[in-house]
Amino acid sequence: KSKINEITNLSESQLAQFLQEYAPHFSRKKVFLVKKDRNIILNKKKESIIEVIKNSTCGKFPNIVKHLLQFKDYITSDHKPFGLHRARQPHWFETGERIVGVRKTKYPKFFVVDRPFYVDQSAIIVKLIRHAKYSPYYITAIFNSTLGWWWFFHQKRQGDQLQIDKEVIENFPVPIINFSFTGTHASMKKLHKLYRDGNVEEILNLLQQTEPDSPVLHDFLVLLAKEITDINRQIHLLRKFVENKIDHGTDEEIEVFKILEKHPDWEDGASMARKRSIALQKIKHLERQKTETDTIINKTVYRLYNLKDEEIESIELWAQERKDLLAS
Repeated sequence: KSKINEITNLSESQLAQFLQEYAPHFSRKKVFLVKKDRNIILNKKKESIIEVIKNSTCGKFPNIVKHLLQFKDYITSDHKPFGLHRARQPHWFETGERIVGVRKTKYPKFFVVDRPFYVDQSAIIVKLIRHAKYSPYYITAIFNSTLGWWWFFHQKRQGDQLQIDKEVIENFPVPIINFSFTGTHASMKKLHKLYRDGNVEEILNLLQQTEPDSPVLHDFLVLLAKEITDINRQIHLLRKFVENKIDHGTDEEIEVFKILEKHPDWEDGASMARKRSIALQKIKHLERQKTETDTIINKTVYRLYNLKDEEIESIELWAQERKDLLAS
């Protein structure tokens, strides 16, 4: 922020009306860009940024103009001289549950957001319209599955990366769920209990007995997708704690201690070294739980598409070969 102060010559209070938190590549690092109703960075007009600044502010921000002019010879986009992306509608960033994913990636990386979340065009944002009756967590689980990865790989790529653009998403064959099924509550309740008990074998047996278009599979994938989200957050926080990147007394530290206090060896008065040792144990446990949950998600998705054993075997073999190639 201090750099922006220096460039713009605006006070903190003046900057507050322009800035909005921004997540480049979905990192938790806080960067800032201009609010939707301002025309310095996120302009809604087709004019270049310099024209917008001059026309809308009558030269009110000469420092910004001077700063941006330094880069006019290095920008090659359609929106010269400052290379802005075309305007995008605020509702994509601000309202409702949305699926956000990385456009160019080696593996599918999708997640659900339900709060204001600002990203650039390295991301793709999905709102469910044709499939509005489905949970975005259901779609996200399918996108992130091994079968989803296989499908994206065979659509569009740039080098060894998937290129997941709008038309790719629009053509994705989402499996149809028959929500008119009745009497599914007992099956879902049983699956939930089996998952909590870590009984993978029984889960897989029950999945095979479930109709491919049953809402049980929809609801179970929603549960699993939310579990993966929670597991990933816990792992992220615990790693920060182990690496001493969480300040004492913060909300993040409180959340870490809530995660760890269920460990049988946890003591509030233990040394910080001991607490970090317990955190490492918890991370290993969560990583095993994540692998197990990923496996169940993949098996559930295979059942949704009613794949045969030989088809599943072919996809799994392809996935392992791709992982080996990307790791080499």
